[in-house]
Amino acid sequence: SQEPLPPEEKEIWSLSDLNKIGRDWEYPWNGIYKLMVDIDASDTINWDGGKGFNPIGVFTGKFEGNDYKIRRLYINRPEQSNVGLFGYVVGGEITNLGIEEGWVIGGHNTGILVGLNGGIVNNCYSTGSVSGVYSSVGGLVGSNEGTVSQSYSTGSVFGDYMVGGLVGWNDGGTVSESYSTGSVLGGSSVGGLV
Repeated sequence: SQEPLPPEEKEIWSLSDLNKIGRDWEYPWNGIYKLMVDIDASDTINWDGGKGFNPIGVFTGKFEGNDYKIRRLYINRPEQSNVGLFGYVVGGEITNLGIEEGWVIGGHNTGILVGLNGGIVNNCYSTGSVSGVYSSVGGLVGSNEGTVSQSYSTGSVFGDYMVGGLVGWNDGGTVSESYSTGSVLGGSSVGGLV
């Protein structure tokens, strides 16, 4: 029996490329992606009748940010869970990526970069503002069951409960060598970092 071929690395050059991940058969959820330029995502405020960018649903692949950044990502989906650039990372990896001036509103598990992290987030950062209608709201990651390392957030965070500057709810995960400097406001279980 033949071994399956490993997924080929796809280069991400535009907002349009980014929006294909998990939605276009040539850009599968388990793919390997490399960001090649800074991306201006400000047009997302006009997408989907004002709901903005639709989070990359379930991501099991690798996204190498290559020390580039995505600017002005807009998401306004208070009725949706697992909200962020990546909605749910399952065993996947996101590395070396910045999101600047993000503006994200979601329901349960909301973060600017990842809503629910069950993988690896390393050397990433976010600036901007995030608010969650329910619980597990974080500046970078909403809920963490995986690893967040060498990362930071300077954005403002607002939520109901389980609200943190970097990670909203750390559920058996690991947070290391990371910090946050933004303002955090919530009802209960509120932390500057987690």
